Amino acid sequence: MKVLKQIADENQSKRGWTLTLNGQEVKDVTSLQLCNPRFGTLEYGATPQGYDSWCFQENGGGGSVIVPYFILDREFDPAFPDKQKELYIGLVQQDRYTMGGKVYNLPRGFLAPNENHFQAAQREAGEELGFSLTQRLLALAGDPQNPNSAFFVTGENQGVRFFGLELTNDELVDVAEGHNSTYKFRDEVLKPVSKTAELIFGSVFVHYRYALATSDMFTAAGIGRLMSTLNFELR
Repeated sequence: MKVLKQIADENQSKRGWTLTLNGQEVKDVTSLQLCNPRFGTLEYGATPQGYDSWCFQENGGGGSVIVPYFILDREFDPAFPDKQKELYIGLVQQDRYTMGGKVYNLPRGFLAPNENHFQAAQREAGEELGFSLTQRLLALAGDPQNPNSAFFVTGENQGVRFFGLELTNDELVDVAEGHNSTYKFRDEVLKPVSKTAELIFGSVFVHYRYALATSDMFTAAGIGRLMSTLNFELR
């Protein structure tokens, strides 16, 4: 889907963006494309409204976000008389240079060529793990999301979709007992055999309120989609 057009000669003086190539400013730019066969195309040109801007179109048409979770039922625990069911979200720590270093966020990835959103979710959730997750994936309610509608191109059925992945109490262990519980996978549950697998194995499950406070917007969006789909009541 081509969104931008060439910048007309009469509009060159009005351009708001400056193009610098190898340290040198390029004058009188009519259009620009930066392409990667794996990820997509970055374009610069004229918008339908007549000003210059840029946009990015992913080759696969978007990506998939996995929302690992489990629901802790404290209804019959006398130590928590005011608590019932609590929602915990699984986050992985990744080094995001665009965010200044290591951050906690939901696992996710781009769609590979000829792959749909569900297939991408399957791959991201269970890649190289000795643990079957496929049957647990739940497509969360809502239309695909655009990461930033000012600059990202999404057509019909394109964008980012969210999938829930439910874990159970017997697959996790509380490593910080009390009201601020933090859960991790039990050692015998997963057998990581790659760097990606080690990231997932090292994920932490925290109360959804703490997960919502992280700096990653996809994490907040994924938790919202999950709670809407589960009809989970805020506590």
